Amino acid sequence: MNKLSINNVEKSVIEDAFIVSLNTFSDLRGENFECFNQCEYDKIFETSQRWKNEAPKFLIDSFSKSRYSVLRGFHGDENTWKLIQCLEGEIQFCIIDLRKDSSSFEKYEIFHLNDKEKKQILVPRGCVNAHLCLSEKCLFHYKLTHAYVEQEKQFHVKWDNPKFKIDWKIKNPVLSPRDT
Repeated sequence: MNKLSINNVEKSVIEDAFIVSLNTFSDLRGENFECFNQCEYDKIFETSQRWKNEAPKFLIDSFSKSRYSVLRGFHGDENTWKLIQCLEGEIQFCIIDLRKDSSSFEKYEIFHLNDKEKKQILVPRGCVNAHLCLSEKCLFHYKLTHAYVEQEKQFHVKWDNPKFKIDWKIKNPVLSPRDT
């Protein structure tokens, strides 16, 4: 592990999910940090048997900009691993494990991410994720191991599904028709 770019790695309660804390370099000019290095991340994630067996590579970077109280998701698919982070603002982020063969099937974990702490979350394929913008605006970044999967082929969980009882910090979020 490159001590200059990665500060700490923790396993999530979700099987195969990781929380990566990045180091930053700051001086009077501002701040610099490395947010991805495939070789380093392969070393970190190889403790996940699924990651090791599949040897996925990130192919696409995508960004989502939202305003206060916008909630996006829960969406996922059976193929795509995601490495996510909040580059601007603050979000509440949640993963639900929908993999029937997982030790954490139907468990979820909530994270609070922001542009100050420089944390990333690896979301395994077969899980769904959602995020809620808690600041005036937020910029959500995710790396994908597969091209965007059409909505009809994605997994969906309603944001307020009573089965999961997610404690969202905003009770009446702004939603797209897809997420209502």
